[in-house]
Amino acid sequence: MTPTLTVDRAALIAFVFAVVAIITVSTVSVRALENLIAASARVPGMQRIISSLEAVRFHAPAIDNAERNDVLTGENRDRGRYRQGEVEMLAEMSYLANKRAELPILDAQYDLLRRHVDGIVEAQKNIVNARTASGFEAAKKLIRERAGLTLR
Repeated sequence: MTPTLTVDRAALIAFVFAVVAIITVSTVSVRALENLIAASARVPGMQRIISSLEAVRFHAPAIDNAERNDVLTGENRDRGRYRQGEVEMLAEMSYLANKRAELPILDAQYDLLRRHVDGIVEAQKNIVNARTASGFEAAKKLIRERAGLTLR
């Protein structure tokens, strides 16, 4: 005998279908929400990495431009302001070194960035050492050579 579809059975089937649909939609919604929360949790970390890269990008040319300004103006200023930029760049590079595993593009470009920063730091040390050992004119000569300015 074939079961007949009664109003009660149709209502039961509709109810079961509705419950299954609600469970399915709820599960998908919960997973989407979990993914959104996980992505939101990564945003501050990415913002911090970007801030570190921006700090390095800011300090490198600032140090170089300050050196050139000293040469062009002939001013004999304290080198402490360059040291601050160096310390900040190295601190940011240390932070970025610890974040390489989290961001593949950072990992791929970190060594190149580190070489550039180390070159700037080494140039600063050479200038400070020249100034300490031989005076402002020796430091000025190194700055001019680094900047590609002609010597007079």
